[in-house]
Amino acid sequence: MELLARRAASLQVQEAALRAEFEDWRKRTEKQEKLEKHNTQVRRITAQLEAFLDGLPREAAPSFAGLEKSYTRVLGAHRIWAFFRSKLALRDVAWLLDDLTTADELAWACYQPVREKAKAAGQIKPEALKEPPLLFFSSQPAPFVQGRETNFQPEGVTSDDTSKFGRAVLKLPVPVIGLPWFHVDHLPIAALVAHEVGHAVERDFGLEDQLGSLFDNLSVDAQRRSAWKMWRKEIFADVFGIVCTGRASVLALMDYLINDPMKIQQQRADGPAWGLYPPDFLRMLLNVEVLSQLAPTGCGREAWLDAYSRPIEEAWRGAYLFHQMTAFEPEIAAVVGAILTAKWEGLGGATLAEAVPPVNEERVGKLADDILKRKALPTNEPFRQLFAAATVAYHQDTAGYVASNQTVSVAARLFQLIPAGVRSGDRQLSQAEQQKQQQADRQAGAALLAFFDEEV
Repeated sequence: MELLARRAASLQVQEAALRAEFEDWRKRTEKQEKLEKHNTQVRRITAQLEAFLDGLPREAAPSFAGLEKSYTRVLGAHRIWAFFRSKLALRDVAWLLDDLTTADELAWACYQPVREKAKAAGQIKPEALKEPPLLFFSSQPAPFVQGRETNFQPEGVTSDDTSKFGRAVLKLPVPVIGLPWFHVDHLPIAALVAHEVGHAVERDFGLEDQLGSLFDNLSVDAQRRSAWKMWRKEIFADVFGIVCTGRASVLALMDYLINDPMKIQQQRADGPAWGLYPPDFLRMLLNVEVLSQLAPTGCGREAWLDAYSRPIEEAWRGAYLFHQMTAFEPEIAAVVGAILTAKWEGLGGATLAEAVPPVNEERVGKLADDILKRKALPTNEPFRQLFAAATVAYHQDTAGYVASNQTVSVAARLFQLIPAGVRSGDRQLSQAEQQKQQQADRQAGAALLAFFDEEV
């Protein structure tokens, strides 16, 4: 009995410590506190995990079996919270705050308008909609959005548990996006965040089935259709990223894909295992086509293409000359057009460009000049446009950008333009809506128990 009593007491302490930490984080993210931007993320995650803890067995006479089940669940709650805590805590490091906050703001500027369309469409219950994405730095070489098994490996978790914990994290109401550590103090390549938001948009707003059907019916060669369909998720994310940040997304991708010419020239994909991404040369041509299809119609179209789209393709072709996937080139326009013209049911029949109005490239160019000349940036500018301007400035005058960034970092300049206040999906919920969301969070938290009962 002494062993049982000590085990029960230990579990009570472990549970109480976690609940106390939840309360501490809620206080630290209250309005006007340093981390106020993360108020709703913390509030909803902790509410669900508290409901998870409420489901622990409460035995009048503790048993070894009951305590083992409780231990598994308490450990699971600690591990899930550690996943989020480690990312939130990066905001306590002063020299990372500007970069993380600006990346958070870009992700939200891309995600929020789609969320609004989905909310208005009513295909997802309001209380099931997620909060703003949470960005963090990771050792991965490229940005990524958290998936069921993507880069989720908490300490002490076996490979068998990875999927279970990944599924539990995905159920929580905050999309999570990782950035490579070398993005610190280098905004230009961080425009690729918009691509990762595209993956979250496809998943969170129920666009996956429609995207699959879209590619099943592409007017392309039947054999190549299977390749396009294998690549559909990455293509969708590329298209979404360009809708959000324009040529900045294409330029950032080009920088990321820079490689030895021979490797690019010899790269190819063959069926049936086509891979997840189009080969790099083909992917760049597709990205340029997206930008071109977003060009304005009318007499100014050719000038727009000459200014913003064609120079990127010329630079890429000039560097790499040829590739192994030329049979796919004539189909690029149809693939891009299918995604851009699709009326997404989960968004109430809106196209992507209707959900997220594309940036004004001429205005982006003006802002890029202002960044290079270290002029004051306007406070009322759409944040996607400001972020895109940083990437464009870097490509217009790399040495000038680096010099300007060393004087006062561009991230710090953009950070100053982010309005104070809580970053929230629903700023003014009625009391009834708040109660409904709280009830839904408690139900969602209780549902997490199923993941941890699988092996108990």
